[in-house]
Amino acid sequence: MHAKVDVSGNTLASAIPQLAVYAQFPADARVSKTDFETLLDRVVPDDTCEPKPYSLNTPIVDMHDSFIGRILEKKIRKQIGEMAGGQTHSPTRLMMEGSALESPLRVLIMFSRGALRRETLEGLLHLANGKVWKGIKAFIKGSRVD
Repeated sequence: MHAKVDVSGNTLASAIPQLAVYAQFPADARVSKTDFETLLDRVVPDDTCEPKPYSLNTPIVDMHDSFIGRILEKKIRKQIGEMAGGQTHSPTRLMMEGSALESPLRVLIMFSRGALRRETLEGLLHLANGKVWKGIKAFIKGSRVD
């Protein structure tokens, strides 16, 4: 089956020459919001999220305003970097980082293969939410050997 499609308009054609970022795409695949909106020809809504309270379903990347969240993100990036052999801009590494950081916090339990217990993760979660004593209590509970 074949069909002919005629597309009229010049919005895209006129936008591309203005966007040098698309002619020489950055190695880290980061494009400014302004450049993306110009190509898309509409405003993109802000990608902000409610900062607290965090839950086991909160993506790690959404915990940036928390000290605990930043530590977790740094640790994940370091481990993925070691797995990728130190290649900082490889597509595989970028995909792995994106996948891990966009995953909900609860996925860390599964990825850790038993090294991270739910109680320990809940302790981190309480600390990220500013509940220090509850976090310490959960850590103690998580460190007990069954």
